[in-house]
Amino acid sequence: MSQENSKLKHLSTEQVEDLMARYYDGEKISELLKEFSIKCSPSVIHAYFPQIVEEYLCPYCSVNLLTKRVSRNNKGFQKAELPKCPVCKHTEGANYCSCVNCRELSARLEEERLKKKKEKIKETYDLSKRKPIDVSQLTRTDRLYLSALLRSGFDENFQVINPVQNYIDKLSPTEKFCEEIVKTLTSKAILVVHPMSEVASFPDNEEFPNSWYTYLVYYHVNVSAEGVTRSNLLQELMNPPSELYTSNPYYCFEIWRKIAIEECCQYLLHHLSKLDFQYKVGEKTIAIFQELLETFSVSQIYNIVNRQIANASRYYQEKRVSKMEAANTVIGSCLRFGERARAEKWDIYKYGRDYSLPQTVISELVYNRILQLGVKGFDLPPDLSEFIEPVAFEDQVEKDNWNPNSQAKFTCEYNGFKKGDIALYVGRHDDNYSVVCDRYGDQYLVPHYVIQVKITNNYR
Repeated sequence: MSQENSKLKHLSTEQVEDLMARYYDGEKISELLKEFSIKCSPSVIHAYFPQIVEEYLCPYCSVNLLTKRVSRNNKGFQKAELPKCPVCKHTEGANYCSCVNCRELSARLEEERLKKKKEKIKETYDLSKRKPIDVSQLTRTDRLYLSALLRSGFDENFQVINPVQNYIDKLSPTEKFCEEIVKTLTSKAILVVHPMSEVASFPDNEEFPNSWYTYLVYYHVNVSAEGVTRSNLLQELMNPPSELYTSNPYYCFEIWRKIAIEECCQYLLHHLSKLDFQYKVGEKTIAIFQELLETFSVSQIYNIVNRQIANASRYYQEKRVSKMEAANTVIGSCLRFGERARAEKWDIYKYGRDYSLPQTVISELVYNRILQLGVKGFDLPPDLSEFIEPVAFEDQVEKDNWNPNSQAKFTCEYNGFKKGDIALYVGRHDDNYSVVCDRYGDQYLVPHYVIQVKITNNYR
């Protein structure tokens, strides 16, 4: 007798078979226990019945499988025990078998499956099939974004850009900006998926591996330059010359403002999330930050945002409004506060950078290397005049022979022109006035005594 039916060891084989037949026929269990001198609980007597010897064998041990008897209460229902091997404990027909042999087989099959998938990835993204893009085709923005990615994620051997997921918070102030950086480069095939990418970087579906997770794959820099080694080219792309950008003042102004807006959004979202206030940045938020940046620096807007978040928190606690309603009041309050501060000429204290929001790679790249502003990028409002050298003032306007096609920028505010507007200087109107045409084609008469013009080459 086996251990399972040890309580029946005093019975003969014929008696055991008779007991089982009468048990499953429905006779009273207590009377059966008494008649056959069995000492056990009536509810578990079936556990001591000998197991059913199946005709089929264990696929690993080649011995007959055994199936435990079920309680007669379960008879006719789908609650029967599955056949098991008495040697290796393999369970036949189970969705998952935890026996050693099945685990080893599963591991081998998974290894083979991953091997085939890796081969398919290597075949699909074979770099020898890729035609490199000439570096001359890259725009200023392409170079800027690529430089930021190389600085953030390039491996030590200059071979691959590591998955963005590993440094997403360090690359750019917001995830939306990070997505713009990566997709700008992948959409132009400046970055392509590297064949060493992990299998988990691709959705496991019928299209495998033709789609991928943007932040999980490795990337290859698909750029070349005639007569330049790849190593030297990558170093140049990682460290772009400032002159490439400063030759276009308007671009410098726009990228400064873009970084500033992103940093304002980052600060807003971070400090709202600390209060568990959910908020989604949209066009309205972008427009308000852009308006505030006409007058205030990022460091000052940090101050404004912090004040209005504190007000929103009090509003939430005192008025018992929802967190969403409280969060939605912040950006509008920032605009109203900024307008009042501007009208009354308040001196807004400049905050330092938040220790929990260290400066991102693209921000450092733009402020320190590209624009060479340093901390001024954070402490001053974006201003086009930072990138245009003055070449003429009011006393020269009357004397010099101006080129009507030269682009100019007024540093004064007069007759509709705001400080920072780009204009075309047309020429003298009379002894007291000059005619100035703005970039939209509108003309103004401006007195000589307020004119302070800065001329530059074409940069629109």
